[in-house]
Amino acid sequence: MITPESLVPERTVVALNLKKILTLLGVALVVFFIVTQPTGAANALGNIGTILRDAANSVTSFFTQVVS
Repeated sequence: MITPESLVPERTVVALNLKKILTLLGVALVVFFIVTQPTGAANALGNIGTILRDAANSVTSFFTQVVS
């Protein structure tokens, strides 16, 4: 009998399980960091926001110079 599991190679199933496990571990680490060090987590988030804003400003400046 053909089942959906038999159509998927075993390596793909292992990769998907590993991806789920790593994602859950990443989420757990973030939650742990927020709970144990809320000030540090807030500062890290602020730094990430600053980095993204600076990157967006740089890209905008680049395209403004290209078009001018």
